[in-house]
Amino acid sequence: MASTSKQQSSKHPSKLMSQAPPPRSTQLLRITYILNTLGWILSLLVITGWYTHNKRLIQVMPSFVSMQFNTALALLLSGLALFSLLRGRRTLTALFATLTFTLSAATLLQYATGLNFHIDEFFVSDFVGVKVTHPGRMSSNTAICYTLMGVALFLARRETFLRTIVVIALSSLVLGISSVSLFGYMSGIEGAFDGWGNLSQMALHTSTGFLILSLAVILRTYALPGYNDGREFWFYLIPVALTLFFAALHLSWALYATETLHIRHEVERATVELSTSLQKTINSRLLPIRRLKQKWAHQNTTPSLKWHQTLTHAIVRFPCFMALAYRNIAKDTTWKLFAQSQKEKQLINQFLRDQHTLLKRAAQTRKELLLSYTPSGKQRRTFVLITSNKHTSKTAHILVSLFDMTRFVDELFRRQKKDFAATISHAQHTLYQSHTHTKPPPSSLSYNINTPLLSTHWNVRVWSLPSLQARFRTSLPWLVLVLMLLVTFLLPTMLSYALRQGHIALQLQQANDALQQETERAEQYAEKLESSNKELEQFAYVSSHDLQEPLRMIVNFGKLIEEEIKGQDELLDEYLFFMIDGGQRMQTLLKELLALSRVSTQGRHFVHTDLNKLVQEVMRDITLALEDSGATYTIETLPTVPVDPGQLRRVFQNLILNALKFCQKDKAPYFAVSATQRESDWLISVQDHGIGIAAKSYKRIFEMFQRLHRREEYPGTGAGLAIAKKIIQRHGGDIWVESTPGEGTCFYFTLPITQEEIDDSR
Repeated sequence: MASTSKQQSSKHPSKLMSQAPPPRSTQLLRITYILNTLGWILSLLVITGWYTHNKRLIQVMPSFVSMQFNTALALLLSGLALFSLLRGRRTLTALFATLTFTLSAATLLQYATGLNFHIDEFFVSDFVGVKVTHPGRMSSNTAICYTLMGVALFLARRETFLRTIVVIALSSLVLGISSVSLFGYMSGIEGAFDGWGNLSQMALHTSTGFLILSLAVILRTYALPGYNDGREFWFYLIPVALTLFFAALHLSWALYATETLHIRHEVERATVELSTSLQKTINSRLLPIRRLKQKWAHQNTTPSLKWHQTLTHAIVRFPCFMALAYRNIAKDTTWKLFAQSQKEKQLINQFLRDQHTLLKRAAQTRKELLLSYTPSGKQRRTFVLITSNKHTSKTAHILVSLFDMTRFVDELFRRQKKDFAATISHAQHTLYQSHTHTKPPPSSLSYNINTPLLSTHWNVRVWSLPSLQARFRTSLPWLVLVLMLLVTFLLPTMLSYALRQGHIALQLQQANDALQQETERAEQYAEKLESSNKELEQFAYVSSHDLQEPLRMIVNFGKLIEEEIKGQDELLDEYLFFMIDGGQRMQTLLKELLALSRVSTQGRHFVHTDLNKLVQEVMRDITLALEDSGATYTIETLPTVPVDPGQLRRVFQNLILNALKFCQKDKAPYFAVSATQRESDWLISVQDHGIGIAAKSYKRIFEMFQRLHRREEYPGTGAGLAIAKKIIQRHGGDIWVESTPGEGTCFYFTLPITQEEIDDSR
C-alpha cells in the first residue's frame, strides 16, 4: 500500500504540492497562475482582433508589425500546456506542447526550404497594411522561441534534475531574446526585434507574451517542493546567469544587425537613385535623337553642313556619345555616319553589319530599341539607341546612336563611387562594373532593382564598399558583448554572495533570538534557583540553630542520668553512652551545617588582607595539634588580597588540619603553603606528604558530609572541604585537588586580584 501511494504521488506532482506546499511554493505558484492568465488574455485579445478586423488589438501602433494569428494561437497553446502542467495533467501537457512545437517547427521549415505549407493564412487572411516578407507568417525568431518553449514544456512533465536544468536553460534563452526585443522597441534598436536573415519582425506584444510565458515556466520550476528548499544558491541564479548570457549575445547581435540595416538602407537608396538616374538620363538622350530623326524625316534630305551642326548642338555635347548613323530606308542605300574618331566609326560600322537583321525589323516595326553591344574580341562595352519614325508616310527613317556604357554610368555614379560599387547586367551579361577588383558581398549588404528601359530591362545591383561600412560599423556591439558577459559573471556572483550573506544573517538573527530566549529562560531559572537557595540556606540556618537547644538538653540530661546510675547496669551504661555520643555527633553536624549556611548569609565585606598574618594566626590556633603530631612545614611569602578574613582563615585551617590528620603512620606530617601570581588571580596551594586521594574521589571530597574513611580511622564530619569550596566560590575563585595515593596531596585554590565590593574602612 505504501509503494502504491508513493507511485501515485510521483505521477501527480501538483497534487503532492497541493497537499502540503511550503509557504514559498504557494507564493510562486500563485504568481505563475497570474502570469499564465495574462498570457491567455493577450492571446485571446489578438485572436479576437484578427476575427473582428480590429487593428488596435493586433498592432500596438500603425507602424509596428502585427502579432500574427498563428503567433497568438501558439501563445494560447503554450498557456494551455503550462496550465495542464500546473494541474498535473501530463497527457494534456504533452498534447499542447506538441501542437506548439509542430506549428513553430513547420514555420521554420518554410523559412529554411522556401516551401509554402499554406499554414500562414489557414485560419484568417492578413489584412494589415504593414509590409512583411510573408503575409500571415510569424517571424523566424518568434518561431524559434515557440520551438524552444514547446520542448521545455514537454520536458517539464517529469521532474528530474537534468530535465529541470534543460527547462530552465531553454526558458532563460527565450527570456533573454524577448527582453532584448522589448528593449529594442523602447530604445529604437531595430535589429533587436528584426527576424534573423532579414525576414520579418517580432511584434511588441509577442515579445511581451514570451516574457510572461518564460517567467511563468521558470517560477513553476522553483515552486516544486524538491527544488524549493535545500538547494545551493547557485541553483536559483541559473536563470539570471543564462538570461544575461543569452541577452548579451542577442543584444550584441542586434546592435550589429542594426548597423547592417543602416548600411542596407544606404545601399537601397543608392540603388534606387542609380536606377532612376538611368531612366531619366536615357530618356534625356533619347529626346534630342527623336527630334533630329523627325526633322530629317520631314525634310527627306539632310545636307552635310546642317547634319554636322545639328549633331554638334544636340548630341555631341553628351560626353558618353560615340557615334551616330542615319538612313532613309526608301532612298538611301548606305548609312550616313558621324563619329568622334575613326575607332568609333569602325565600331558603329561593325554594329550595323552585325545587327543588320535587327535593324531591318526595327524599321518595319517602327519601335524604339535599347541594346547593349560589346564587339567580339573587345572589352569596350556600349549601348545603342535605335529609333525609327512614326510618320504616317510609308517611308521609314532609322537612326542608330552609339554610347560608351562605362563613361555613361560613371557619370551618373560619380558621387557615389566612393562608398558604393555597382554592376549593371542584362540576361546574365555584365554591361557595367564600377569596381572590377571587388566582388558583391552577401545579399544583406547589396540591393537589386530590375529597371525597365524602353524595350528591355537592366538589372542594377549596388553594394557597399569598406569606406561606407567603416562609417556605420562601430565597436559598440563588441563592447556591449564584453560588458554584458562581465555583468553575466559578476551579477550572479554578487547576488549569490548577497543571498548567502542574507541567509547567514537570517540564521544568526534566528540563533540570537533563540539564544536570547534561552538566556531569559536561564535567568528566570537562575532567579528561581537563587531564591530557592536562599530559602534553603535560611532553612538550614534556622534548623541548625533551633535544633541546638533541644539537642543540648538531651546530651546534658543524658550525662546527668549517666552520673546517677553509672556502674549499676552495664547494658544501661552502654545505651546511655551511645545516646550521649550520638547527640554530641549530631551537635557537631549541626554546627558544620550552620557554618555552611553562614558562608552566604553572614559573610563579611571583602577587605585587603595580608595572608601571611592570616596564616600565622591559624598556626597559633593549632599550636597544640602541631606539637602533638611533630609536623614540619614551609610557608612561603603570601600576597595581600581582598578577602573575607574570617572565612579564608577557616579555609587555611581546614586544609592544614587535613594535612596533619591524613598523614602516613610511619612519617611525621609535612605541609607547605605557597602562592603564585597569574594574570588576573593568585594561585594558592597547600601541599602535604600524606596518604593521598584516588582520582575517582576528587569531586566527592568536596560534597557535604562525604567521607572516604571510617570514623574509627580518621575522625571528622566530612564537611570541612565542602565549606572551603563554598567560601572560595563566594570569593570568585575555584578550588581543586591533585594527588598521588601514597605520596601526598596538593590542594589549589584561586583568589582574584581585585574584587568589585571592597570595604577597607576597618
